[in-house]
Amino acid sequence: MSSASIIESRITTTPVEYQWRRVNGKLIEVSSILNIGIQKAWDELQQTSLLRYISDGKTSFSELPEKWDLGVDIQTTVKTHLLKLIPMTTPHSIRFTNIDHYNHLASTHERNPTIKVWDHNMKMKEIDEDETLYTDQIFIYAGILSWIVAKQTKWLYEHRHKNWQRVVDILDRWESTSDEQHLISPLTI
Repeated sequence: MSSASIIESRITTTPVEYQWRRVNGKLIEVSSILNIGIQKAWDELQQTSLLRYISDGKTSFSELPEKWDLGVDIQTTVKTHLLKLIPMTTPHSIRFTNIDHYNHLASTHERNPTIKVWDHNMKMKEIDEDETLYTDQIFIYAGILSWIVAKQTKWLYEHRHKNWQRVVDILDRWESTSDEQHLISPLTI
């Protein structure tokens, strides 16, 4: 049985705020059903080890904190391949603007020299005790490059959602190896 399945992946045009005006940006939405309880999924989502694992093979980051904190500016370097072909390294800034543990929602405001607006919402909704709906919403604006950046972002987030499947499988195997509760995530080992 698959641990997750992408149920939605789309790009739409939407107004976004940039320099105190509304511009035509792009909204990328990717949603999956994870066969894992919401609290366990939420706890993993907040770990840098998860971001590194699900991004592996498509994107890498330089220094990041182990756990996310509200309002802290994180300066990192992102390495990826533009259009799946051209290697690209760019400085990237991340600030968590919302971490809502009750509603399982986290939001970031991000930017780099090419992408002027990158507002990312990570949402989790409980389907039942063993299933969670996970959605990434990314609002971007990169001027005339917005469409290309949106296609690249959709591809990267589909990759991340597919890797969530592996995470759920790893966590399931990890928990079945012992009756004792593990104190660390298997992704950090």
